[in-house]
Parts: sequence; C-alpha cells; structure tokens
Amino acid sequence: LAVGRLAHASLVVREVRLVPALERIEFATTLYWADANHNVRVRFPFAATPGAVRTEGVPYGHFERPDGDFPALGWFDLGSDARGISMLNRGLFGHRLASAPQARTLDVTLLRSLDRAVFGDRPSVAMLEHGIHRAEYALVPREGSWRDATVPRHAAAWSAPLIARETAIHAGALALCGYDVLRPFV
Repeated sequence: LAVGRLAHASLVVREVRLVPALERIEFATTLYWADANHNVRVRFPFAATPGAVRTEGVPYGHFERPDGDFPALGWFDLGSDARGISMLNRGLFGHRLASAPQARTLDVTLLRSLDRAVFGDRPSVAMLEHGIHRAEYALVPREGSWRDATVPRHAAAWSAPLIARETAIHAGALALCGYDVLRPFV
C-alpha cells in the first residue's frame, strides 16, 4: 500500500497484490481528485526486446499497432510468440507506448481532468472529474504467444469477475437440475 499526493489538492492510494495462483500482479489505484487540468497516468517500463509486437484488444477482435497513443479495450500485450507481458484493465482505454534504445514504456491513462470543454471555450464542471475514482489493472507474464496464453479470455474474466453471494436455503425460481454448478460438464 502506498499513499501519495498528486498535484495540489489530490491524493492517491495505490495497492499492489501478488496473486501466485493466477500468475499475475494486481494493482488498484484510488484517486481522491480535487485538481484540474491534469492527466494522471500509471507508467510501466519494459526491456526493449527485439521483435516485440504491440497487440491490443478492440471491439470484436484485436489490432497490432505501432508505438503511439491508442485506445485499447480490456487488454494490452507486448511480446513475441515465445514470451511477453500482458496488461488487463477494467475500463482504462488510453494506452501510450514509447520506445527508447534500451526500454519501452507503457503509460495508461487513469484520469483526464479539464476545466474547459475541448471544443469551444466553455466551462465544464463535469470534465473536472472531481471525486473518488478507482482504477484496477493487472500485469500477467506469459510463455508462448498471446493467443496460446488466451489473453483475451483472461481479460474478459478480469473485466467481469465472478461474484459469490451467501444465501439461505430456499426454493428459488429454477427447477433442481441435478448437477454441481462448481464442476464443469463432462
């Protein structure tokens, strides 16, 4: 757990959790936002691996993209068919990848705060994004290609986690079907 101050009046709380059973590192960043005209990003530096390709989720598929600033839906991957690293996210669309001789850097936008509308010079209270914001994302190392590692499937599971609820025994609306919902069909 790390707590720090951003800009002038805003506070950030970052949690990091290692999940060995799932082979991933989970991050949760909570922003208590009270400033204006700032973009808040999280930065991940990676070694510059020759032949590494950037692939990102998009609606109904994926794209291989060059360095630069692009939207991604649910996941980002950087690597080769032998190995790489994937980032899963819940609703963080802004991804910027930059290259230097020894490293590549991924910046993921957590918050954009503006005091004026982009088109026209009108004040916009809603675009200030004041309040509490929580961003959740995870890094997943992989062996093999992103396809072999089923990165889109992991991203879908990360984006819509199973929610278990305890309840008392009741008749329910469904008929008894005679199988255990925790075991897959054979």
